[in-house]
Amino acid sequence: MDLQDITKQESGIVFFPNSLDMIICNWSGFDGIPRLDPMGYRPLGLEEKLFVVSQLQLPCISTYFEQYDGQINLVYDHNNDIEILHGTSCTLYELRDEDGHIYIVVAPDDWN
Repeated sequence: MDLQDITKQESGIVFFPNSLDMIICNWSGFDGIPRLDPMGYRPLGLEEKLFVVSQLQLPCISTYFEQYDGQINLVYDHNNDIEILHGTSCTLYELRDEDGHIYIVVAPDDWN
C-alpha cells in the first residue's frame, strides 16, 4: 500500500520524528515513504511496506507540529506550500514500516 492509497491524495507532508525532518511533496507513483535523492533534488520512494498505526482528523495542522517548538527541519518543499498550511485542517496518519520505523504523514484537507 502506498501513500496515495492510504491518504487518497497525491501530496502532503511526510515527517520523520526521529530526525525532525519534514518533506512536503507529491508522492504520486512512489512506493514507500518519500525521501530525498542523494543529491537532495527530488523525492524518491524506497518501496517499504507501510502499515497504518493510527489516523486522526485535526481541525488545524499546526496543532500537531506546535509540540516541536520550531525545531522541525523543512528539507524539501518544491512549491513553497508551507506558506499556505497554517490553519488548514488535515488528516494525520501514524505509519509503520516492516522494520518498525515510525513516520507521520499529514494529508491537508482540500489538497489533491
